[in-house]
Amino acid sequence: MSPITMRQAVQADQEQLADLRALVLYDDLTRLGRYDDVKVRERFRNTFDPAQTQIIELEGSMVGCVALKPKSEALTCCSSFLMLSLSESTAIIK
Repeated sequence: MSPITMRQAVQADQEQLADLRALVLYDDLTRLGRYDDVKVRERFRNTFDPAQTQIIELEGSMVGCVALKPKSEALTCCSSFLMLSLSESTAIIK
């Protein structure tokens, strides 16, 4: 069995994903002077659609997601992020 799996998101994943997104973006947005803990989560919540989102798991722990929305005859990637350090993501999600 592969340690990396993908599964369909459900509405109950929203808060965990919002937290994970905030963690993934923290360093870059802080470096740019644009990190806002509330806004980074709110922006994700406002666009989250579980029907169009796949959860990426590493050895059973959520480490990211990808959201693909249909547009004309193609798919548009409207959200994607991946935690590079499993130990950091596990601490936040638990």
